[in-house]
Amino acid sequence: LKARISNGATWSALRELLVIVPQDFSALRLSEVMYHPAPELAVEGISILNIVGDADLGRARIDLASLPPGDLGAGDYIRVYGGLPTNNGVFQIADVEGDRVFIKATLSDDSTMSAVADLLYDGDRYEFVEIENSGGTALQLGAVEFSKGISFAFAPDFTLAAGARAVIANRPWDFADRYPAVPVVGEFLLDLDNGGETLEIAQTDAIPHDVTALDANGVITFAALPPAASVGNRIRITGCERVTNNGSYRILAVGSNSVTVGKAFVPAPDGAYAQLFEVIDSLDYDDSAPWPRAADGLGYSLVRDGATWRASSVAGGSPGSGDTTPPLHPPLLVNEALTHTDLPQVDAVEIHNPTGAPVALGGWSLTDDLDEPAKFRFASGSIPAGAYAVFTEDDFGTVFRLGADGDSIHLLSPDLRYSHGFDFGAAENGVSFGRHLTSTGAEHFVRQAANTLGSANAGPRVGPVVISEILY
Repeated sequence: LKARISNGATWSALRELLVIVPQDFSALRLSEVMYHPAPELAVEGISILNIVGDADLGRARIDLASLPPGDLGAGDYIRVYGGLPTNNGVFQIADVEGDRVFIKATLSDDSTMSAVADLLYDGDRYEFVEIENSGGTALQLGAVEFSKGISFAFAPDFTLAAGARAVIANRPWDFADRYPAVPVVGEFLLDLDNGGETLEIAQTDAIPHDVTALDANGVITFAALPPAASVGNRIRITGCERVTNNGSYRILAVGSNSVTVGKAFVPAPDGAYAQLFEVIDSLDYDDSAPWPRAADGLGYSLVRDGATWRASSVAGGSPGSGDTTPPLHPPLLVNEALTHTDLPQVDAVEIHNPTGAPVALGGWSLTDDLDEPAKFRFASGSIPAGAYAVFTEDDFGTVFRLGADGDSIHLLSPDLRYSHGFDFGAAENGVSFGRHLTSTGAEHFVRQAANTLGSANAGPRVGPVVISEILY
């Protein structure tokens, strides 16, 4: 509501009051999250004049033959290739000074002018979150905001129609470049965490409640308990002079005039006040299994599919509209890898086709770095039903080698939506790592009792010292 107060012939300044009308928000939900977008190619194939491997406190300097785009800067990326193999890779940019790019890594000195660079914008500028009103009644979202993860509050007069979706973006101007036909309702603050975090949408009570005490056990005391104080809801403390007390916390317990949260406060309110949030929906995502790897920097978003979440059907996601039926990929498996060898042995990777039909390999790829998912791409070939295929460094060794002291190996489908692989540590010479399923179905990659490249794994290597008894 907006109003002015008359005092004779004098009118007050415009006053605004947010009136919260009770609504059923059970149909309001998070529907799509692009938390780690793929980088965007800015410039391809710039010649590198010189590389100073350690130019400044652990930072390499790469001298380019031409100036990079003016908006390229810290946090963006440079891909180096074609020169010394030890310098090849994708590196985060620490600083740009004219035609000189500094990266957060050390390289080998190289003045041969044989290396080439691609410049890439950091994908975080294309982050977005979509919410959906899945019900049959329009919802007024003037008191709805994100209470955890990002920072965004809907405009007081914003209404989401029945069945409609709303998109908010990290940088709406960059989002519009990639999705020109998708309207955005606003800009959120704080980047989405590429490693995973909790997102919450909640209805605020829009009332600042005075806090009378805070203690080291996480108890927040009020003169009178706020109505929205319920277990599972969120409380935000602000205004406290002891700044470490300020923050957003989930309510764990409720007393007669207090709530308890998981925070050890400095025991002093010092002018603090609290705002209460009734959580409507939340998403606690991660960048490790069982969450889909395709959504972690490979170009796909997370989309809600009933009670679960999966990778979007197409790269880039589908902001503002429903996702389509996802494509099916044959579940090829990285089954065994020999990572530490001396001639005549060579490093090798075994791929298993567990399905009942042959699988064509054309377009599939192997990589030791998911930031470069298509390092080695298969041009042709197939794996028969139930069979095992072995590929050695004679096949992929020109683009990457497996590290004897630890590395990773991953297999990806042509569209990068399906992947399988594992990280591994240091290996004994001539001992392979292999896939092993426990009695509960958990997948592990462990040292093998024998190398069985081309056939079923032998099983975990045991001993010579084992734990034989535990009294717990």
